[in-house]
Amino acid sequence: MNNTLKLITQYAYSYPITLQNSYDMALQVIGQNIEGDFVECGVGGGAQIGAFKLALNESNSNRKIWAFDSYEGIPLAGEFDTEQAGIGAITHDKFAPIEERLVSSGVTAHSVENVKENFAKWGLSIENIEFVKGWFQDTLPTYKEQIKKISILRLDGDLHESTL
Repeated sequence: MNNTLKLITQYAYSYPITLQNSYDMALQVIGQNIEGDFVECGVGGGAQIGAFKLALNESNSNRKIWAFDSYEGIPLAGEFDTEQAGIGAITHDKFAPIEERLVSSGVTAHSVENVKENFAKWGLSIENIEFVKGWFQDTLPTYKEQIKKISILRLDGDLHESTL
């Protein structure tokens, strides 16, 4: 693992092997000339897109990274979840309408500004990264015309409805 990736690992919610896999996958896609943008759904502190960006930089690639997140934290769990991600026991009504549950649980809450600050700490630019703020079900449908091809899609929604 190179030094920048080691630094990024300190900001990841995942295991180092997961971050290494994101980096390796990006290098493989670039090396095999597989067309398409990189899309992350569930950015958190930005570690995974940081691994993507590092691979892009090292490969002199200018592919676009789409960074979808509420940038407010994980929403409240729903009827198909067995626990509240990052907290444990569900203490709210998980059968409440989704409109009432689309609020932050407070877990993994990182603003766009915080993610950009992390990139600065890692020595990575945010060029060609499109930060899209909002709940997935609200934002993803509005970008289907702008994202023509996807070479890597990373789903890190933490909850059933977010991933669906």
